[in-house]
Amino acid sequence: MLTTDFHIHTVMSGHAFCTFNECIEAAQNNKLALIAITDHGPSMEHSAHEGYFEMSTRLPKRFGTLGVLFGCEANILNREGDIDLSTKTMSGLDIVLVGLHEKTPYDGISESDNTNALINSMRQYQSINIISHPFRAEFPISVSDVVYASIEYNVLLEINTPSLLCALMNRSEAKSVQVIKRTAEMVEILQANNTGYIINSDAHHSSEIGICTSTLGLLSQELGISSEYVLNDKPDLLKKYIPALETG
Repeated sequence: MLTTDFHIHTVMSGHAFCTFNECIEAAQNNKLALIAITDHGPSMEHSAHEGYFEMSTRLPKRFGTLGVLFGCEANILNREGDIDLSTKTMSGLDIVLVGLHEKTPYDGISESDNTNALINSMRQYQSINIISHPFRAEFPISVSDVVYASIEYNVLLEINTPSLLCALMNRSEAKSVQVIKRTAEMVEILQANNTGYIINSDAHHSSEIGICTSTLGLLSQELGISSEYVLNDKPDLLKKYIPALETG
């Protein structure tokens, strides 16, 4: 099992099932070293208000041997790449993920719109650490354009395990084929440019926290993953993308 997981939701996201403390306990039971709690930003249906994220400085950074980053999976609002947290609030967080999501005000309708939204967001906000699930069937993108922008703006791209596992289980569907194909393309381009990436659980229940060895093996086989580019357990390399790890 990988010892880190940087994409975990609690009940504060409005559509997840466990509390902060329940997620901590599950991560400890799985012997993880470091996790990030990343509830959705305020524009997501029934998610936390901005004041929730403003309280981040009140949280402990360590629970026994487990390190905990507190952040947000912010939602992109439009093709200009604006997101649903203020710059001030983001500056107080340990980690910021950004993605395109349904049940938000996002107004893009095409691959070009989605690509521009992601790139504009990376260009606009230096606080962004990770792009979550870069390619989704609902939000197709030009993978190569987003990859090269992520390299330029020093932002990690995520391999999202539930999205990929769902696609692999339903690989007869055209949209699943695209998720697998485009994620493999992302991996190929990143590795060709000697650039790493992150693998996250996007957990919505505590039982999903962490990436087990069998899941990692399956994803490696299907996507052409080379372990040297998986940055989860490479803290010295991760610090380049997540400055909070320097003081963690």
